Amino acid sequence: MGIILRKGKAIMSDKILIVDDDRAVCEILKIYLTQENFIITIANDGQSALDYLQQEHFDLVLLDIMLPDIDGNQITQTIRQINQLPIILISARDSDVDKAISLGLGGDDYITKPFTRIELVARVKAHLRRSHQIQTSPQMTQPDIKRGPIRLDLNQRQVWVNGKEIILTTREFNLLQTFVTNSGHVLTKEQLFSLVWGDDFYEDNTIMVAIRRLRSKIEEDPASPKLIQTVRSVGYRLNLITPKQEKE
Repeated sequence: MGIILRKGKAIMSDKILIVDDDRAVCEILKIYLTQENFIITIANDGQSALDYLQQEHFDLVLLDIMLPDIDGNQITQTIRQINQLPIILISARDSDVDKAISLGLGGDDYITKPFTRIELVARVKAHLRRSHQIQTSPQMTQPDIKRGPIRLDLNQRQVWVNGKEIILTTREFNLLQTFVTNSGHVLTKEQLFSLVWGDDFYEDNTIMVAIRRLRSKIEEDPASPKLIQTVRSVGYRLNLITPKQEKE
């Protein structure tokens, strides 16, 4: 966080790094976010962004995927090696494949151009709110959670399925934890978005991509999922009944 002055008063404010080679877009984003009292730094290429991140502390990164020197997905991977700050990816590409790749590499959210001021600000605030909650929550030792073939270590944020460790991103871990702690209950897409993304600004594609990505890592056959099941017209649920139990 940084400090800004408003009518002689010091106000703590989050620092956001905007990374986009389109200077006009950067200025628009800067206007949107400075109106919300955020402190903004702009980088117009990937290397400048990485340099800023090494020299300063930021609370969130708005990152365009199509950059002239370093791909935004590559930058995401580099950031994730040293930092867990929220990364919101921005792109004109709106396919589920593009979203799955970017989120799978460590992005926390994906916004498709063009977007509205309301959508941008809502998502930025939601991710910052969740990040601050994690940082300020008491660091207490928590017992492992075991549900069927899934075991979660909440302290180390590790996951095992059928005894095999599975590497998940922060978002994927939070999503799986939400299913595990609500096992036996059907969760609507709206509920998942609120619980995992910390936002009421619901987007169907974001949920679908995240579910698909998680299934690809924990299901034996992602094309025919047994653990995370779709409940048509309602949402999703974690199924802990094995095929053998179903026959009995």
